[in-house]
Parts: sequence; structure tokens; C-alpha cells
Amino acid sequence: MKYGMDFDVRSYEIDSRSIIKPSVIFQYMQESMEAQMKDSDVGYHDLHDKKRLAFILSRMTVEIFKPIKQWDKIRVYTWCEKS
Repeated sequence: MKYGMDFDVRSYEIDSRSIIKPSVIFQYMQESMEAQMKDSDVGYHDLHDKKRLAFILSRMTVEIFKPIKQWDKIRVYTWCEKS
């Protein structure tokens, strides 16, 4: 299932060139994944505590077509497949 979230790049998420820090992109992806799990009624703690399962990131692709700067609006997509 494909899931997307929009984010606004804030002033404390950029470097000295006003470009987003790579770590922030991964934080956005983490937020999107957690929201996707919540919206599908599978919270991280439910997954671990009740079902004794773990969330495993098996593959990641990041495509950046131009520098992402302060105040830009970006959309992050995550995919979750049942195994």
C-alpha cells in the first residue's frame, strides 16, 4: 500500500546553504511510515507487544531531483507490503 505525507521544510532542518539535511529526509520517512501503520490500525507497539512481530526496513530508495530548501513543501511516500 502506497502512503504519502506532506511536509514543510522548517528553518532548523536546513544547513548553512539553506538546503535540507539528509537526516531530516529520513525523519520524514519515519513519520510517514508510523502514520501509515497507525492509519491501517497496526501501531508499532501493538505490532511488537501484542503480536511479537517487528518492523523491518528491507529496502530504501530516495530520489531527489533538485535541492530541497527552507519553506519548500515536499511529499514523502512509503510503501508497506504484507509478508
